[in-house]
Amino acid sequence: MKPSFLFRLALGAALLLPAAARADEVPMRVPPGNYARRLGATVLADPLGNPHTRRDAAGKVMVAIFSAPTMSQGGYQEKWSSLLADQPATRLPGEVMLVLFEDMSQAGMFQGMARDDMKKQFVKGSRPLVVLDETGATFRKFGIPKNKTEILLYDKTETLRDVEQDLGNVDATVRRIHAVTRQLQAE
Repeated sequence: MKPSFLFRLALGAALLLPAAARADEVPMRVPPGNYARRLGATVLADPLGNPHTRRDAAGKVMVAIFSAPTMSQGGYQEKWSSLLADQPATRLPGEVMLVLFEDMSQAGMFQGMARDDMKKQFVKGSRPLVVLDETGATFRKFGIPKNKTEILLYDKTETLRDVEQDLGNVDATVRRIHAVTRQLQAE
């Protein structure tokens, strides 16, 4: 029996659909802007002065929280660090690299106090890995606006795959971050 025309048409269409169109996948979104599409060769130190590079994330999915130790953004970075690293119901799997990038240039006159506080709280090997952008150059390179906290998701090849800008809807954003990281880990 010869397959019907409609069957052959449906099969052909299914084979031509992009992978992102499958029902079990979350469409990734990178909004227009100057977001760094690749991690690049940035070297930043943690609060104890240890240098970190993109090699720390080699072969791993990376969730990067970009924020600043300021009155307006401090709550966001603490909330998202806790949700993605500490809270059992929302914690990311250990094989996902979680990094908190701190733009110290935005801290103004509180820069020294913020740095001292981070140094006291930082424990080597803790999640998230905290790295300090002393001049704001890394934030500019990654396309992060001032006075904003955003979460960027990079795949195992160090390519930007998703940007979370609206962090107000915590439940939806956590679900989305988990869905995207699962998808990126499976690739």
